[in-house]
Amino acid sequence: MDLNGIIFPSPRFDYSITGYEKDLIFIPKPSSNKQIPSYIPCLFLQAKLKLLSKFYLIFFHGNAEDIFIAKDIADKIRDNLYVYLNNIRLMLLL
Repeated sequence: MDLNGIIFPSPRFDYSITGYEKDLIFIPKPSSNKQIPSYIPCLFLQAKLKLLSKFYLIFFHGNAEDIFIAKDIADKIRDNLYVYLNNIRLMLLL
């Protein structure tokens, strides 16, 4: 029995992705069903000061949290560390 979904339920998707089109990327992942592709949704946040940015940071948010819920903290990390940041939904990688 998979208790992960019971202990850490997925948040409700009650917002719009409008305005995130340039930041939202989908990384393909292996799927048992070849007819239905499977993807990992990610937010790619470009560094605001591109000339100062030499690093790329991958940020895995917590369980029961969505990439859009974690966007505020990801923005602060990106702005303070001057990095490119990719916010990934870790639960889908498992």
